[in-house]
Amino acid sequence: MPIDGKRLAQRRRDRNFTQQSIADALGIKQQVYQRYESGERQPGRPRLNRFCELLECSPDWLLKLTDDPHEYTKLESLGRDEIRLVVAFRTGDIETLSELFRDKFRKELLE
Repeated sequence: MPIDGKRLAQRRRDRNFTQQSIADALGIKQQVYQRYESGERQPGRPRLNRFCELLECSPDWLLKLTDDPHEYTKLESLGRDEIRLVVAFRTGDIETLSELFRDKFRKELLE
């Protein structure tokens, strides 16, 4: 699930950071960071967590799962497979992620 680059840029500006200052804190070049904001690049879990730490927001907000920058998605609002997907993403469980995507695309192809 991709992060919303516009939200990333908005939060950075709201917190009075420059692209360069965030890039420096992450140990990357400003041009690389800019690609996250433009949507050309997506962060892995560790970098997503670092964005959230620096910008004081939840991963769920950057992933557009909630409209509140400090709120996490309430699990009771998600279906069984959605919960498995979120847990697998947060824990880096590639096997479960692959299984869920395989099943989703298989169902769509059969319909």
